[in-house]
Amino acid sequence: MHFCRTLIAGICIAWMIAGCGGGDDAQPVNSTPGTLVSAESMGTYQSFILRQLLALYDAPVALEPRYNVQAYRVVYITRNAQGLPVKASGAIFLPTGANNLPLISLQHFTQTDCSAVASVVPLTSSPDAILTASVGYASCAPDYIGLGSSEGVHPYLHAKASANAVMDMIRACRSFCASEGIKLNGQLFLAGYSEGAYATMAAQRAMEADSPAEFTITAAACLSGPYDLETTAAAIFADPYHKNMAFTTYMLVAYDDIYGWNQLDEMFLDPYSGRVGALFDGSHSLEEVQTALSGTVADLLSPEFRTSYINGTATNVLAAVRENTLLGWRPIAPIHIYHGTADNLAPFENATAAASSLGSQPGTSVTLYPVQGAGHEDAIISSLNATFQWFESMRR
Repeated sequence: MHFCRTLIAGICIAWMIAGCGGGDDAQPVNSTPGTLVSAESMGTYQSFILRQLLALYDAPVALEPRYNVQAYRVVYITRNAQGLPVKASGAIFLPTGANNLPLISLQHFTQTDCSAVASVVPLTSSPDAILTASVGYASCAPDYIGLGSSEGVHPYLHAKASANAVMDMIRACRSFCASEGIKLNGQLFLAGYSEGAYATMAAQRAMEADSPAEFTITAAACLSGPYDLETTAAAIFADPYHKNMAFTTYMLVAYDDIYGWNQLDEMFLDPYSGRVGALFDGSHSLEEVQTALSGTVADLLSPEFRTSYINGTATNVLAAVRENTLLGWRPIAPIHIYHGTADNLAPFENATAAASSLGSQPGTSVTLYPVQGAGHEDAIISSLNATFQWFESMRR
């Protein structure tokens, strides 16, 4: 991942050279999901600088920038976990001078800092969206609810809220393109990594089940995501030595807020029980959260809660985890699942469970691509390159 960090730093130079524009295309606010509230230019990425940077850092990216990319910060209406209308933000990236574009929505990985998202720092949050726009896609990158300019606790790994944020961002992107006279060719691609893979799969399920006439997905790629939450959570809670507790804690804090349990004191041991809520208030980076939660399962979670979850008596938590697990549905569009076999955050077995569950449905096309020996971060570049090549093979 070292070259990725270096590449991002270099692209930041390109962004500063390009400069930033202004403007706000505000529209009257209403509660219809997908309504575009505002759009503001964030400047232009020059294609020749992107090409030079990719060459300079020898970045193994399977895309060759051809277009300058115009970036926009947008605010739109979506629905939260309770189905109520809320504002959310994101970014749209468009290739300058191109038309008749396929649309791609790229979902980002776990963030706890509300400013570490595409509408605020697109270079570090969504370089994949910038690169896909540079080869001729209309690319959008939702911040998700509770991040960016959106208020409240981010509904981490909540299927309905995750799907809504993606679907309504796509609606807003379509509206913006129409207002700018940019024609879309009808193709729709979805992809995401880690939490973004979960959001991608949740969005595909919701689109195909609830709005098939509105969304015809060409293909979806899910990279290193946690789809089988029930099995994943059970394995974590049963292992007292499991580390990397930031993600599990994030889910419990989000579910406690969404379902109104008020049970954090029962779930977590002191002193964590009084701290975990504040850690996910949007003002702390993921690194800060991981440092604050550096203990093991046995250090953080109360033994009573762990025991009740494992033996099935923590019925409210179990019900929430099952409700938000993404198994047992029939996908229409083809799905590629890429996953490291040594992933210690979203276990590889969770990916095999998803591929088996979805792929066993009649008439489906679900393919699992193991990335041998790769951990959670190690699989991202090869998985993204395979995704881009797959999408390009189907692109009109």
